[in-house]
Amino acid sequence: MTTQTVSTSTSFNRITAVAGFVFIACVLGSMIAVGNMPEAGNEASLVDYFTQSTGGHSLGLLIISFGILPAGLFLAGLVGLVRTSDRRHGENWSMAAAVFWITALALLAVGVMIDGGLFLARDTVVGDGMLVALWDISLASTGLMTLAFAGTAVSVSIPVLMHRLRPAWYGWLGLLLGLFGVLGLGGVVSSSDLAAGLSFAVFPLFAIWVVATGVFMYRDA
Repeated sequence: MTTQTVSTSTSFNRITAVAGFVFIACVLGSMIAVGNMPEAGNEASLVDYFTQSTGGHSLGLLIISFGILPAGLFLAGLVGLVRTSDRRHGENWSMAAAVFWITALALLAVGVMIDGGLFLARDTVVGDGMLVALWDISLASTGLMTLAFAGTAVSVSIPVLMHRLRPAWYGWLGLLLGLFGVLGLGGVVSSSDLAAGLSFAVFPLFAIWVVATGVFMYRDA
């Protein structure tokens, strides 16, 4: 009975690790399908985007919607990286990581619903400013989502560096992601090349961090 329980726990932990890889694949697939999205406040480009890129847009929404489930599974294993350390040192970094991650997923869901609604009602929200307003809200939710994901990485990295739970490079990678997550907010409100570059750099760092985290989770299972 004990052996069966341990085996089940190991299998589940490995599933949560693989779920992180699936989530990153979904985010990447969605970004490729959607293509270059228009910037905030530009109604002309928004109209073109929602009337000429219908196939790619709908496919991207479908892919990222599918990715929410594995992202939730990944969280179940993620908190285990620092939960034992939390109990030993009386800290709550695993709780902080969970709160940030759940917040990010909630913001992701909001963005998907707004984008899906704009896609379905694109003929009725053009010309009255509603299209621009809703798109700006969607971009803002994306920026906050990125910041929340970065907050998760920082919440894991601090105990990693404090208590040497993982290699130091992993802890510093999470802190770097946190920094770029804050700086990347500029890409939401600014069209400058610097802001765009910082915003673009967030995803590669995030992907590397999630993959590295998944590898540690899988090895620990």
